Amino acid sequence: MRSAFLSPGAITAQVLGRGADNYAQRMTMHHERGNALREQRTRATGEGVAMHFESAQELRATMHEYDMAQECEQAMYDCVRYRNRALMSAYRHTCLCRVRAVRPRPVSMTLAQVSHLFAGLDHERTTNAPPGELHSRTVLATCHASNAPGLNAHAHMETRAT
Repeated sequence: MRSAFLSPGAITAQVLGRGADNYAQRMTMHHERGNALREQRTRATGEGVAMHFESAQELRATMHEYDMAQECEQAMYDCVRYRNRALMSAYRHTCLCRVRAVRPRPVSMTLAQVSHLFAGLDHERTTNAPPGELHSRTVLATCHASNAPGLNAHAHMETRAT
């Protein structure tokens, strides 16, 4: 159900989705910079590959790029997790709006109308097999929340012929 206005959960999900995309781009950029700095310092020799950093500053700069890539990755995962929660909240809001849009038909019957509807059921039974009663009870009389006449404080067990 599309509406003119988005729910707060949907707006939050959009913002967090853009944030996750931004963090993913920044993570990729920092990782590529770290790889470029590492490749500049890698030298192939006849015996193997050697990495040589001429100063601690270069090593710190390279590791800083990798650390920033890890921080951006963690922030991206946080955004995705909160985005999924916001999407669930938006889904619940949409379901609530759908339920509220369905208007139930109001049932406006009085107690007299209900008793008149079930009045035809108060006929004598054809059999009087014990421990049954001679007259069946109305629906109102069997309701324990009702104060209708004919309701006993103790329930009786009724049987019928099989």
